[in-house]
Amino acid sequence: MTEPRRPLTRDQLVDRHVYRLTARNFFLGAWDAAHGGFLGIREKFGNRYVFTEYFAEQDRSSGTAHAWTDADAVVPDEIELTEYLGTQCSEHKRRARFVENVPGAFPTRGRWVHADDETELDGDDSPMSISNQALFDFLEPLAAEEDERFRKETS
Repeated sequence: MTEPRRPLTRDQLVDRHVYRLTARNFFLGAWDAAHGGFLGIREKFGNRYVFTEYFAEQDRSSGTAHAWTDADAVVPDEIELTEYLGTQCSEHKRRARFVENVPGAFPTRGRWVHADDETELDGDDSPMSISNQALFDFLEPLAAEEDERFRKETS
């Protein structure tokens, strides 16, 4: 009888390496050791974007990802390991930030301003996240290869 395969443990994972996974939303992800999650490409309602699945060994209540093998790819240092790169205004694509009117108040109260000159976002201008396009572009061909490999193995 053969020994059952076991997922990799946290001490076997290397920061920025891409791993083959079992997870809720994708099968390939880059390990972010600082936050204990794998960043991969998720599809939801026709949209594809970078998303984090947390390591099951680390967070048993909400962790969903198990790493099985290294996919022989490493995210370059110049690409940030994060889903988003901040916030911008929807109208001019200028950096934006939230300023609390009453620090520590609950619920949080404040306003969104342009980061460069503190002018308030107004009218149809609203805050929106800046997607990490560089990480998406790095992971996308790897994920496509993995999907194709999986299809061939299961058909």
